[in-house]
Amino acid sequence: MSSKQSAIPLKEIATFINSNFNKEPKIYLLSGDLGSGKTTFVKHFLNYLDIPTMLASSPTYTLIQTYTHNSKTIHHVDLYRLKTPDQLEALGIFELLDDQTAIMFIEWPELILPLKQNYTHLNFYHTKSSQQRLINIEEISN
Repeated sequence: MSSKQSAIPLKEIATFINSNFNKEPKIYLLSGDLGSGKTTFVKHFLNYLDIPTMLASSPTYTLIQTYTHNSKTIHHVDLYRLKTPDQLEALGIFELLDDQTAIMFIEWPELILPLKQNYTHLNFYHTKSSQQRLINIEEISN
């Protein structure tokens, strides 16, 4: 397990994720308070892939948004409203986690932990500036 703190722009993080698309881990857990930048981060990644961000929205109500671009599949999941592991099962989350061909971003991942798969955990923190966020990145190998 390793942990890094950085002031890297979101675009650079998106570039890194895209360049590692065919490597593990492809699961990114996004934690942080409401408004800390989790959905904005995913939108930056989608924008980097030239997926129109007007198509991107928080999956708080739909729970899962799936995007496909140039043979890449990106699942954006929001578990904020789920309360039990049974709801995860009914949603098909565990099948998505086993999909080795897709990138998966999961907001509010506490209900799904611990995972058997390797993943990267990004913790988003507010700063004094409304234009900046601190992101702590932790790679977890299982």
